[in-house]
Amino acid sequence: MDKPCTPTLPLLFQQPDGAIWPNRTEAGEAVSILMRTKDRPVLLPRALRSVAGQSFADWRLYLVNDGGDPGTTEALLAAEAAVIGTRLTVRHHSVCLGMEAASNQAIEMARGEFVVVHDDDDTWHPDFLARTVAFLRDPSNARFIGVVTDSRVVWERIDGGAVIEESREPLPDFRPNIELSRVFAGNNFPPISLMMRLAAVLHIGAFNADMPVLGDWEFNLRALAFGDLGVIEEPLAFYHLRRGLADPVYGNSVIAGTREHQRYDVLLRNSVIRLALRNNPALIGVLQPLLHAADETNETVFSLHRAADDQFDLLRRTLDRRFADLHARIDEINDAVAEIRAVSAAQGRMLAPLRQLWQRLLPLRRAMGGGKAV
Repeated sequence: MDKPCTPTLPLLFQQPDGAIWPNRTEAGEAVSILMRTKDRPVLLPRALRSVAGQSFADWRLYLVNDGGDPGTTEALLAAEAAVIGTRLTVRHHSVCLGMEAASNQAIEMARGEFVVVHDDDDTWHPDFLARTVAFLRDPSNARFIGVVTDSRVVWERIDGGAVIEESREPLPDFRPNIELSRVFAGNNFPPISLMMRLAAVLHIGAFNADMPVLGDWEFNLRALAFGDLGVIEEPLAFYHLRRGLADPVYGNSVIAGTREHQRYDVLLRNSVIRLALRNNPALIGVLQPLLHAADETNETVFSLHRAADDQFDLLRRTLDRRFADLHARIDEINDAVAEIRAVSAAQGRMLAPLRQLWQRLLPLRRAMGGGKAV
C-alpha cells in the first residue's frame, strides 16, 4: 500500500553538517519534472503540452496520479503520447495521499540534476527550462540552491469542457531578490516558477505531507534557511487561477480552500515561534519586546487608518452637501430658463394676431403710399 512521507508539524530545516552537494551515484536526466494530478482531464493535456513544448529537451516527467481514476489517466496519456513521447514515468496512488505526499513520491523517483514542480493546471514559457538550467549551471551562480523566475497570474474559467482565459496580470509583490524575511511574511512566488538543485532538495528534506495546504510555503522557508534562491526577471511561468467553479475538482486550493489556508497559516507561524522557544527559551526575552512593539505599531496603523476613514467620511459628506447645493442651484436655473421660455412663447402667441393683421393691412398701406413693411 502506498504510504506518504509524513514529517510532523512543525518542520523547519535544521542545516546538517557536511557538504551541501552530496556525491550522486546515479546519473539521469538534466531536469526531473514533478507533476501531481487527480481527475482533471480538461487541464492535464495543456500541462503535458507545456512540458513537451520546452526548447530544452533533456528532461523527464514524473507524473503522480494521486487517487484519480487510473483508466482515465492512462487513456489521456495514450492520447497525448505523440506529444509527451517516452520521457514519462507514471505512478498511480490507490487513494489520495495529498499534494505534498505526491510530490515526495515523485522526488523518490527523480534522478535529475535539477527538480521542478509543474502542477497540472499551470504552464511554462517554452524557454523556462532552458533559461533556468543555464542560470544554475553558470559558475557565477553556484551559490544559489535554486532559481525563481518572474511569472504571470492567468485568470480563467471552464465552460463546457473548454478552458477560457479571461485576463493576465503581473504576480503581486515580485522582487528581483528573494528575502527570507519576506517569504516568512507570506509565500510570494508559486511552485511553477521555482527550479531547485535536486542535491539541495535531498538536504532540505521532503515536503510536509501533514499540511493539506501551504506545503510549498513551508518548504520554501526551509529552503531559504538552507541557502539562497536566484532570480530571473522574466515572466517565464504562468500561474493559472479559477474562481466560482461549479466543479470543485478544478478549483485552486488558494481560492477554494481559503479558510484552510488561513488556518494553516496560523499553525505554521505558531510552530515556528514554538520551535524557536523550545530550542532557546531565552528568546522570549527578545520576542516579547519585539511582539509588543509590533502590536503598538499595528495599533498605530489601525489608528491612522481609522483617522483616514474619518477624514474620508468628512470629505465625502462635505462633497455630498456641496453637490446637493450645486444641484439645487442648477434646478433653480433650469426653472428660470423654463419660465423665460414660457414667457417668450406666450409673447409669441400674443404677437401672432398682430402680425397677421399687419400682413392684411400691408396691401392697403402700399396703395395709400405707406412705407415698407417691417
